[in-house]
Amino acid sequence: MQKYSFSFVALFAVSVATACGGASDENSTDVEVASTTQQGLADCQVTSTTAFCATTTPTPPVLLGRSVFYRVGANTGPGYDAATGRHAAVVLFQGTSEPGAGEDNAGGNNGPGTAWNVSVPISREFGGYYQVATVVALVSAGYTVIQPAARRRPVGYFWDTNAGIPLGSAWGTASSPGPDRQLMNALVAQLQPGASLFGPIDIHHVYAMGISSGGYMSSRIANEYAGGINANSTVKVTSKPFRAVAIQSAAYQNCSNRASPTGFFNCVQHTAAANLPTNHPPTFFLHDDTNEPIVDFATADAYYGKLGMQFPTGNPVYTVNGVQETFRRLDTFNGESEPEPGHQWSDLLTGDSSNDILEWFNSHR
Repeated sequence: MQKYSFSFVALFAVSVATACGGASDENSTDVEVASTTQQGLADCQVTSTTAFCATTTPTPPVLLGRSVFYRVGANTGPGYDAATGRHAAVVLFQGTSEPGAGEDNAGGNNGPGTAWNVSVPISREFGGYYQVATVVALVSAGYTVIQPAARRRPVGYFWDTNAGIPLGSAWGTASSPGPDRQLMNALVAQLQPGASLFGPIDIHHVYAMGISSGGYMSSRIANEYAGGINANSTVKVTSKPFRAVAIQSAAYQNCSNRASPTGFFNCVQHTAAANLPTNHPPTFFLHDDTNEPIVDFATADAYYGKLGMQFPTGNPVYTVNGVQETFRRLDTFNGESEPEPGHQWSDLLTGDSSNDILEWFNSHR
Protein backbone atom coordinates (compact mmCIF):
# COMPACT_ATOMS: atom_id res chain seq x y z
CA MET A 1 0.00 0.00 0.00
CA GLN A 2 2.98 2.37 -0.08
CA LYS A 3 2.06 3.37 -3.61
CA TYR A 4 -1.16 4.90 -2.34
CA SER A 5 -0.47 7.28 0.49
CA PHE A 6 -4.10 7.95 1.38
CA SER A 7 -4.43 9.46 4.82
CA PHE A 8 -7.49 7.35 5.61
CA VAL A 9 -5.72 4.01 5.26
CA ALA A 10 -4.84 4.11 8.94
CA LEU A 11 -8.53 4.07 9.79
CA PHE A 12 -8.83 0.58 8.33
CA ALA A 13 -5.96 -1.06 10.18
CA VAL A 14 -8.06 -1.55 13.31
CA SER A 15 -10.25 -4.18 14.88
CA VAL A 16 -13.90 -4.42 13.94
CA ALA A 17 -15.88 -1.46 15.19
CA THR A 18 -19.19 -2.44 16.73
CA ALA A 19 -22.35 -0.49 17.45
CA CYS A 20 -21.42 -0.55 21.12
CA GLY A 21 -17.92 0.75 20.51
CA GLY A 22 -16.21 -2.55 21.23
CA ALA A 23 -13.88 -4.56 19.02
CA SER A 24 -13.41 -8.14 18.03
CA ASP A 25 -10.13 -9.96 18.41
CA GLU A 26 -8.48 -10.17 15.00
CA ASN A 27 -5.55 -12.22 16.26
CA SER A 28 -7.46 -15.48 16.60
CA THR A 29 -6.98 -17.81 13.64
CA ASP A 30 -8.40 -20.96 15.20
CA VAL A 31 -11.52 -22.24 13.50
CA GLU A 32 -14.44 -22.45 15.88
CA VAL A 33 -15.90 -25.94 15.50
CA ALA A 34 -19.43 -26.40 16.75
CA SER A 35 -20.40 -29.83 18.02
CA THR A 36 -22.96 -32.03 16.29
CA THR A 37 -25.29 -31.44 19.21
CA GLN A 38 -25.00 -27.69 18.79
CA GLN A 39 -25.54 -27.83 15.05
CA GLY A 40 -27.97 -30.73 14.85
CA LEU A 41 -27.10 -31.13 11.15
CA ALA A 42 -25.17 -34.30 10.37
CA ASP A 43 -24.80 -33.34 6.70
CA CYS A 44 -23.58 -29.80 7.30
CA GLN A 45 -20.49 -29.86 9.48
CA VAL A 46 -17.07 -28.28 9.90
CA THR A 47 -13.99 -29.74 11.56
CA SER A 48 -10.48 -28.35 12.00
CA THR A 49 -9.43 -29.83 8.65
CA THR A 50 -12.50 -30.12 6.42
CA ALA A 51 -15.85 -28.43 5.86
CA PHE A 52 -18.94 -29.98 4.28
CA CYS A 53 -22.51 -28.93 3.62
CA ALA A 54 -25.09 -30.76 1.53
CA THR A 55 -27.67 -29.02 -0.61
CA THR A 56 -31.36 -29.52 0.13
CA THR A 57 -31.94 -31.17 -3.26
CA PRO A 58 -29.44 -33.52 -4.98
CA THR A 59 -29.97 -31.70 -8.27
CA PRO A 60 -30.10 -27.92 -7.90
CA PRO A 61 -33.03 -26.07 -9.50
CA VAL A 62 -32.35 -24.02 -12.62
CA LEU A 63 -33.31 -20.37 -13.11
CA LEU A 64 -32.90 -18.93 -16.60
CA GLY A 65 -30.48 -21.71 -17.48
CA ARG A 66 -28.40 -21.22 -14.32
CA SER A 67 -28.07 -23.77 -11.52
CA VAL A 68 -28.90 -22.40 -8.08
CA PHE A 69 -27.50 -24.41 -5.18
CA TYR A 70 -29.25 -23.96 -1.84
CA ARG A 71 -29.73 -25.37 1.63
CA VAL A 72 -32.77 -24.67 3.81
CA GLY A 73 -31.69 -23.55 7.26
CA ALA A 74 -32.14 -25.52 10.47
CA ASN A 75 -35.45 -25.09 12.28
CA THR A 76 -33.71 -23.30 15.10
CA GLY A 77 -31.57 -20.25 15.76
CA PRO A 78 -31.91 -16.55 14.96
CA GLY A 79 -32.50 -17.19 11.25
CA TYR A 80 -35.65 -19.22 11.87
CA ASP A 81 -39.05 -17.79 12.79
CA ALA A 82 -40.89 -20.55 14.61
CA ALA A 83 -44.15 -18.60 14.54
CA THR A 84 -44.27 -18.51 10.73
CA GLY A 85 -42.01 -21.47 9.91
CA ARG A 86 -39.96 -19.22 7.63
CA HIS A 87 -36.21 -18.76 7.30
CA ALA A 88 -34.06 -15.71 6.78
CA ALA A 89 -32.11 -16.05 3.52
CA VAL A 90 -28.55 -15.25 2.48
CA VAL A 91 -27.71 -15.08 -1.23
CA LEU A 92 -24.05 -15.98 -1.76
CA PHE A 93 -22.13 -14.86 -4.86
CA GLN A 94 -18.99 -16.67 -5.96
CA GLY A 95 -15.74 -15.13 -7.14
CA THR A 96 -14.18 -15.32 -10.59
CA SER A 97 -13.00 -18.66 -11.96
CA GLU A 98 -10.49 -19.35 -14.70
CA PRO A 99 -11.63 -20.05 -18.29
CA GLY A 100 -12.64 -23.62 -19.03
CA ALA A 101 -12.63 -24.62 -15.36
CA GLY A 102 -15.52 -26.84 -14.35
CA GLU A 103 -18.79 -27.47 -16.12
CA ASP A 104 -21.58 -25.14 -17.12
CA ASN A 105 -23.70 -24.12 -14.14
CA ALA A 106 -21.12 -25.38 -11.66
CA GLY A 107 -19.48 -21.96 -11.60
CA GLY A 108 -15.95 -23.15 -12.40
CA ASN A 109 -13.24 -23.98 -9.87
CA ASN A 110 -14.39 -21.20 -7.53
CA GLY A 111 -18.10 -21.83 -7.92
CA PRO A 112 -20.87 -23.54 -5.96
CA GLY A 113 -20.50 -26.83 -7.84
CA THR A 114 -17.10 -27.28 -6.20
CA ALA A 115 -18.21 -26.18 -2.73
CA TRP A 116 -21.56 -27.86 -2.08
CA ASN A 117 -21.79 -31.61 -1.40
CA VAL A 118 -17.98 -31.75 -1.31
CA SER A 119 -15.64 -32.27 1.63
CA VAL A 120 -13.49 -29.16 1.25
CA PRO A 121 -10.03 -29.38 2.86
CA ILE A 122 -8.48 -26.49 4.71
CA SER A 123 -5.81 -26.28 1.99
CA ARG A 124 -8.38 -25.51 -0.69
CA GLU A 125 -7.46 -22.57 -2.96
CA PHE A 126 -9.39 -19.31 -2.65
CA GLY A 127 -10.02 -20.15 1.01
CA GLY A 128 -12.93 -22.39 -0.01
CA TYR A 129 -12.83 -24.15 3.36
CA TYR A 130 -13.65 -20.87 5.10
CA GLN A 131 -16.48 -20.17 2.68
CA VAL A 132 -18.07 -23.55 3.42
CA ALA A 133 -17.48 -23.07 7.16
CA THR A 134 -19.37 -19.78 6.91
CA VAL A 135 -22.21 -21.54 5.09
CA VAL A 136 -22.31 -24.18 7.85
CA ALA A 137 -22.55 -21.46 10.50
CA LEU A 138 -25.38 -19.71 8.66
CA VAL A 139 -27.37 -22.87 7.93
CA SER A 140 -26.94 -24.12 11.49
CA ALA A 141 -28.28 -20.78 12.74
CA GLY A 142 -31.47 -21.15 10.72
CA TYR A 143 -30.54 -19.17 7.59
CA THR A 144 -31.32 -20.59 4.16
CA VAL A 145 -28.24 -20.10 1.97
CA ILE A 146 -28.78 -19.68 -1.78
CA GLN A 147 -25.86 -19.70 -4.23
CA PRO A 148 -26.43 -19.18 -7.97
CA ALA A 149 -23.65 -20.16 -10.35
CA ALA A 150 -21.89 -17.44 -12.31
CA ARG A 151 -22.30 -17.56 -16.07
CA ARG A 152 -19.67 -19.28 -18.17
CA ARG A 153 -17.91 -17.11 -20.76
CA PRO A 154 -14.93 -17.77 -23.07
CA VAL A 155 -12.70 -15.85 -20.63
CA GLY A 156 -13.97 -17.54 -17.47
CA TYR A 157 -16.77 -17.35 -14.92
CA PHE A 158 -17.68 -14.00 -13.35
CA TRP A 159 -20.60 -11.66 -12.72
CA ASP A 160 -21.55 -9.00 -15.24
CA THR A 161 -21.78 -6.24 -12.65
CA ASN A 162 -18.12 -5.16 -12.79
CA ALA A 163 -17.41 -5.91 -16.44
CA GLY A 164 -16.35 -2.27 -16.82
CA ILE A 165 -16.81 1.23 -15.47
CA PRO A 166 -19.26 2.49 -18.15
CA LEU A 167 -22.80 2.22 -16.87
CA GLY A 168 -25.38 0.12 -18.71
CA SER A 169 -22.90 -2.31 -20.25
CA ALA A 170 -23.23 -6.04 -19.56
CA TRP A 171 -25.46 -5.47 -16.53
CA GLY A 172 -28.00 -3.64 -18.66
CA THR A 173 -30.90 -1.43 -17.66
CA ALA A 174 -34.36 -2.00 -16.21
CA SER A 175 -35.87 -1.95 -19.70
CA SER A 176 -33.04 -3.92 -21.30
CA PRO A 177 -31.50 -6.15 -18.59
CA GLY A 178 -28.41 -8.25 -19.14
CA PRO A 179 -28.34 -11.97 -18.21
CA ASP A 180 -27.23 -11.49 -14.60
CA ARG A 181 -29.77 -8.75 -13.98
CA GLN A 182 -32.48 -11.03 -15.38
CA LEU A 183 -31.25 -13.80 -13.09
CA MET A 184 -31.43 -11.54 -10.04
CA ASN A 185 -34.97 -10.45 -10.89
CA ALA A 186 -36.00 -14.11 -11.23
CA LEU A 187 -34.24 -15.05 -7.99
CA VAL A 188 -35.89 -12.23 -6.02
CA ALA A 189 -39.26 -13.40 -7.33
CA GLN A 190 -38.51 -16.79 -5.75
CA LEU A 191 -37.92 -15.16 -2.35
CA GLN A 192 -41.45 -13.78 -2.16
CA PRO A 193 -43.96 -15.21 0.35
CA GLY A 194 -45.93 -17.06 -2.34
CA ALA A 195 -42.86 -18.78 -3.81
CA SER A 196 -41.60 -22.18 -2.70
CA LEU A 197 -38.51 -22.97 -4.80
CA PHE A 198 -36.12 -22.43 -1.87
CA GLY A 199 -38.51 -23.38 0.89
CA PRO A 200 -40.32 -20.90 3.15
CA ILE A 201 -38.40 -17.59 3.07
CA ASP A 202 -38.94 -14.67 5.44
CA ILE A 203 -39.01 -11.79 2.95
CA HIS A 204 -38.30 -9.32 5.76
CA HIS A 205 -34.89 -10.87 6.46
CA VAL A 206 -32.93 -11.33 3.24
CA TYR A 207 -29.19 -10.65 2.94
CA ALA A 208 -26.35 -10.93 0.41
CA MET A 209 -22.64 -11.69 0.60
CA GLY A 210 -19.85 -12.39 -1.87
CA ILE A 211 -16.16 -12.30 -2.61
CA SER A 212 -14.25 -10.68 -5.48
CA SER A 213 -16.60 -10.56 -8.48
CA GLY A 214 -19.28 -11.82 -6.09
CA GLY A 215 -18.44 -8.98 -3.71
CA TYR A 216 -19.14 -6.50 -6.49
CA MET A 217 -22.48 -8.27 -6.91
CA SER A 218 -23.17 -7.69 -3.21
CA SER A 219 -22.58 -4.00 -3.85
CA ARG A 220 -24.95 -4.19 -6.83
CA ILE A 221 -27.57 -5.71 -4.52
CA ALA A 222 -27.01 -2.90 -2.01
CA ASN A 223 -27.49 -0.23 -4.66
CA GLU A 224 -30.36 -1.74 -6.63
CA TYR A 225 -32.18 -4.37 -4.57
CA ALA A 226 -32.52 -2.85 -1.10
CA GLY A 227 -35.96 -1.38 -0.47
CA GLY A 228 -35.62 0.08 3.00
CA ILE A 229 -37.04 -0.94 6.35
CA ASN A 230 -39.63 0.93 8.40
CA ALA A 231 -39.86 1.35 12.15
CA ASN A 232 -41.46 -2.04 12.78
CA SER A 233 -38.71 -3.85 10.85
CA THR A 234 -40.85 -4.51 7.77
CA VAL A 235 -39.36 -4.33 4.31
CA LYS A 236 -41.03 -1.51 2.39
CA VAL A 237 -40.57 -2.92 -1.10
CA THR A 238 -40.62 -6.72 -1.33
CA SER A 239 -39.15 -6.64 -4.85
CA LYS A 240 -36.08 -5.10 -3.22
CA PRO A 241 -35.83 -7.08 0.01
CA PHE A 242 -32.13 -7.02 0.95
CA ARG A 243 -31.55 -5.40 4.33
CA ALA A 244 -27.79 -5.88 4.85
CA VAL A 245 -24.83 -7.03 2.74
CA ALA A 246 -21.26 -8.27 3.22
CA ILE A 247 -18.53 -7.47 0.70
CA GLN A 248 -15.17 -9.26 0.74
CA SER A 249 -12.20 -8.30 -1.45
CA ALA A 250 -14.32 -6.10 -3.72
CA ALA A 251 -15.52 -2.53 -4.09
CA TYR A 252 -18.25 -0.43 -5.72
CA GLN A 253 -20.67 -2.35 -7.94
CA ASN A 254 -19.45 -1.59 -11.47
CA CYS A 255 -15.82 -0.64 -10.99
CA SER A 256 -13.18 -2.00 -13.31
CA ASN A 257 -10.48 -2.85 -10.81
CA ARG A 258 -7.62 -4.39 -12.75
CA ALA A 259 -4.06 -4.85 -11.57
CA SER A 260 -2.76 -1.46 -12.65
CA PRO A 261 -2.63 1.94 -10.93
CA THR A 262 -4.85 3.40 -13.65
CA GLY A 263 -7.54 0.83 -13.00
CA PHE A 264 -7.33 1.38 -9.26
CA PHE A 265 -7.60 5.13 -9.49
CA ASN A 266 -10.44 4.96 -12.02
CA CYS A 267 -12.36 2.89 -9.52
CA VAL A 268 -11.62 5.36 -6.71
CA GLN A 269 -12.71 8.30 -8.84
CA HIS A 270 -15.80 6.49 -10.09
CA THR A 271 -16.84 5.59 -6.56
CA ALA A 272 -16.29 9.13 -5.31
CA ALA A 273 -18.62 10.43 -8.02
CA ALA A 274 -21.32 7.82 -7.39
CA ASN A 275 -24.67 8.86 -5.98
CA LEU A 276 -25.49 6.09 -3.54
CA PRO A 277 -29.19 5.47 -2.89
CA THR A 278 -30.67 6.82 0.31
CA ASN A 279 -31.67 3.28 1.29
CA HIS A 280 -28.23 1.75 0.78
CA PRO A 281 -28.25 -1.02 3.38
CA PRO A 282 -25.80 -1.59 6.22
CA THR A 283 -22.58 -2.92 4.71
CA PHE A 284 -19.85 -5.14 6.14
CA PHE A 285 -16.45 -4.81 4.41
CA LEU A 286 -13.74 -7.43 4.74
CA HIS A 287 -10.52 -6.66 2.91
CA ASP A 288 -6.81 -7.38 3.11
CA ASP A 289 -5.24 -3.99 3.79
CA THR A 290 -1.63 -4.96 3.05
CA ASN A 291 -1.44 -8.03 0.83
CA GLU A 292 -4.35 -7.92 -1.64
CA PRO A 293 -3.05 -8.90 -5.09
CA ILE A 294 -6.13 -8.20 -7.25
CA VAL A 295 -8.61 -5.72 -5.76
CA ASP A 296 -6.60 -2.85 -4.36
CA PHE A 297 -7.43 -1.78 -0.83
CA ALA A 298 -7.78 1.84 -1.98
CA THR A 299 -10.88 0.96 -3.98
CA ALA A 300 -12.73 -0.61 -1.05
CA ASP A 301 -11.50 2.29 1.08
CA ALA A 302 -13.05 4.75 -1.38
CA TYR A 303 -16.41 2.95 -1.15
CA TYR A 304 -16.25 2.92 2.63
CA GLY A 305 -15.35 6.61 2.60
CA LYS A 306 -18.20 7.49 0.24
CA LEU A 307 -20.67 5.79 2.53
CA GLY A 308 -19.25 7.71 5.47
CA MET A 309 -19.63 11.04 3.66
CA GLN A 310 -23.14 10.37 2.38
CA PHE A 311 -24.37 8.90 5.66
CA PRO A 312 -22.18 10.52 8.33
CA THR A 313 -24.30 9.37 11.27
CA GLY A 314 -25.41 6.04 9.89
CA ASN A 315 -28.32 5.27 7.61
CA PRO A 316 -31.50 6.81 9.07
CA VAL A 317 -33.69 4.65 6.83
CA TYR A 318 -32.81 1.58 8.85
CA THR A 319 -34.59 1.98 12.15
CA VAL A 320 -35.95 -0.98 14.08
CA ASN A 321 -38.21 -0.41 17.08
CA GLY A 322 -37.11 3.21 17.18
CA VAL A 323 -33.38 2.38 17.31
CA GLN A 324 -31.17 3.34 14.39
CA GLU A 325 -29.09 0.41 13.22
CA THR A 326 -25.36 0.65 12.70
CA PHE A 327 -24.67 1.56 9.09
CA ARG A 328 -21.34 0.04 8.25
CA ARG A 329 -18.63 -2.03 9.77
CA LEU A 330 -15.13 -2.84 8.63
CA ASP A 331 -12.79 -5.73 9.24
CA THR A 332 -9.33 -6.19 7.77
CA PHE A 333 -7.02 -9.15 7.50
CA ASN A 334 -3.48 -9.69 6.32
CA GLY A 335 -3.47 -12.84 4.23
CA GLU A 336 -3.83 -15.29 7.10
CA SER A 337 -5.71 -17.83 4.99
CA GLU A 338 -3.87 -20.50 3.00
CA PRO A 339 -2.62 -20.88 0.36
CA GLU A 340 -2.72 -17.38 -1.18
CA PRO A 341 -2.44 -14.03 0.56
CA GLY A 342 -5.26 -11.56 0.21
CA HIS A 343 -7.75 -12.50 -2.45
CA GLN A 344 -9.68 -15.36 -0.86
CA TRP A 345 -12.23 -16.16 1.78
CA SER A 346 -10.63 -15.20 5.07
CA ASP A 347 -10.24 -17.28 8.20
CA LEU A 348 -11.51 -14.24 10.09
CA LEU A 349 -14.96 -15.37 9.01
CA THR A 350 -14.60 -18.51 11.12
CA GLY A 351 -11.70 -17.80 13.43
CA ASP A 352 -13.45 -15.85 16.17
CA SER A 353 -15.77 -17.09 18.88
CA SER A 354 -18.69 -16.33 16.59
CA ASN A 355 -18.75 -16.05 12.84
CA ASP A 356 -18.36 -12.39 11.83
CA ILE A 357 -20.74 -12.63 8.89
CA LEU A 358 -23.32 -14.50 10.98
CA GLU A 359 -22.98 -11.91 13.71
CA TRP A 360 -23.40 -9.13 11.14
CA PHE A 361 -26.63 -10.54 9.73
CA ASN A 362 -27.94 -11.37 13.20
CA SER A 363 -27.42 -7.75 14.21
CA HIS A 364 -29.63 -6.59 11.33
CA ARG A 365 -32.71 -8.71 11.95
